[in-house]
Amino acid sequence: MKSIKKSLFSVLAIFILVAPDLAWEHASHLLHIVYEGFSFFLEEVLMHGIGFTKHHAQMLVFYFLLFLICGLIWFLWRRGPFLVETMKAYMLSWLFQVRDHVIEIWFAMSAIQKVKLLAANLVSLWLVVALLLM
Repeated sequence: MKSIKKSLFSVLAIFILVAPDLAWEHASHLLHIVYEGFSFFLEEVLMHGIGFTKHHAQMLVFYFLLFLICGLIWFLWRRGPFLVETMKAYMLSWLFQVRDHVIEIWFAMSAIQKVKLLAANLVSLWLVVALLLM
């Protein structure tokens, strides 16, 4: 199960890196569908369960969701700096771990392996630039 989650996360990360505009479009459609479903469910509960009219149920759901969004914005405004600092510290720690791991791998390689790696990177970079200029 853990490998499936890791694979799914890797595929999503690659998709976001390769096509961020397409990823945002799909995510916004999904969020819109979830919002519409949730608001429709609340309206139906208010209309059939409590007996409100359609207009009053729509108004109540709209202002309730507006209140929730304003509360979320207020919460993020208050907690935002702390969350940003925490994420920055986490990312720096992760980047230092990756850097140390890469340096360890580099020192473990022989001179031939290093030359092969640099040559492969040079060829792949040249191919990418050539494809972009076509």
